[in-house]
Amino acid sequence: DEHASPVSGAFSQEHARALWDFVDEHRKSVERMIVHCDAGMSRSPAVAAAIARYLGEDDREFFQRYRPNARVYRSLCEAVSGRFPRSVPR
Repeated sequence: DEHASPVSGAFSQEHARALWDFVDEHRKSVERMIVHCDAGMSRSPAVAAAIARYLGEDDREFFQRYRPNARVYRSLCEAVSGRFPRSVPR
C-alpha cells in the first residue's frame, strides 16, 4: 500500500482516513470531542488541531500551548486536503 506507514505502528493515511470517517459520522450529533492518546503530549494535540481546523475553528491554540506531532498533523491535513474552510489560514 502506497500510504502504509514505513514504521510499524506509526500514524498512517489509513489511520487518518479512519479518524475523518469517525469525525464526519459524529460531528452533527456531539457538542464536544475529546482527544486522548497514551502519552497525550504530541499526537493528541496534532489530532485536536487538525479536527479544529477541519471544523472551521482556529487551530493556533494547540500550537501555542502544546507541541503537536508534525507528521500526524500533516497526515491528517493531507487526507482531507481541499475540504478545509477557506477562512482558516495555515
